[in-house]
Amino acid sequence: MKSTSKLLLAFSGILAFLLAGSLISFAPWQDEKREERDLSVFKGFSVSIPADVYYTQDKTQRVILEGDPDDLARVVTQVEGSTLKIFTRGFSFRWNGKVKITLSSAECQFMELSGSGKIVSEKPLNTNALDLRLSGSGSFIIQQLNAKSLSGRISGSGNMTVNGGSELSEIDFSISGSGDVNAENFLAKQGSVKISGSGNCSVNVTERLEGRISGSGNLYYRGKPMLDVVISGSGKARPI
Repeated sequence: MKSTSKLLLAFSGILAFLLAGSLISFAPWQDEKREERDLSVFKGFSVSIPADVYYTQDKTQRVILEGDPDDLARVVTQVEGSTLKIFTRGFSFRWNGKVKITLSSAECQFMELSGSGKIVSEKPLNTNALDLRLSGSGSFIIQQLNAKSLSGRISGSGNMTVNGGSELSEIDFSISGSGDVNAENFLAKQGSVKISGSGNCSVNVTERLEGRISGSGNLYYRGKPMLDVVISGSGKARPI
């Protein structure tokens, strides 16, 4: 009799444990939410969450978030100076799904992404100067840039692809880590490229190209620019 009671007690304990685990593991499924936020004017943006961001230059400014309601509730959007900042407060947490962000503004001079995710600009972007900054494993895709100058900074393993619609006066890229820059599909008169690590950068420069490589990185170039290249390590600078 005692052995039977012990067996029933053990079985009850296991059943309670399994039920508790099921309650913890499975949250009720929720429909995705679409949320538009009304913010003050911004001329650039910084994203610090793992999101897919789609930017369009337009006279009507919009900030639209789509995703799991619990995820969106944690996302903070605020404008500081002329920069829209998108981030979360407090400790790190597990995301329930992918967050999609759609942005539009009359002007854009600055884009920054920290962590994973991507920023995509599919339509023509017209600006005097554009500054791109990427930290982590994310990516930038700028389909058609019309500008006078472009600067790009990568820290980590991320990648940038920039296509141009007009010739730029100057470009300036810096890679720290294993990141890649693909900027060979537009012309620039002058260029400066710094690579520290194993990253790669491809450009199309017509007049003067300065390169500084430390490590095993590679600088690939089109055009016939006057070269000023210094290499420390096994890296290379070569035409394509």
